[in-house]
Amino acid sequence: QFQGAADSDRGSGCIFGSDIVQEFLSNNRPLNLVIRSHQMKDEGFERHFGGSVLTIFSASNYCGTCHNDGAVMEMTPDNQYQVYRYYVGSTPLGHSKFS
Repeated sequence: QFQGAADSDRGSGCIFGSDIVQEFLSNNRPLNLVIRSHQMKDEGFERHFGGSVLTIFSASNYCGTCHNDGAVMEMTPDNQYQVYRYYVGSTPLGHSKFS
């Protein structure tokens, strides 16, 4: 498992390991979750580092060719959350499936 931080291979941004996440969360209490986006996930979301990082990708069927699910997240006032997956293919709006 990667530790520390480094420039991203994509040419912009950086990648970070669980040690950086834990340090950030420890220094920024009461936060206990980092939410990130803009990385395609086949199931629309992915949890990392024991659930302390959550990647959400809302673009279902990215570019019309990837056949991935999209996801959205709902947070409650007590900092609980639920992730909802959906898929929108080449069908008209209103014909999405949520799970």
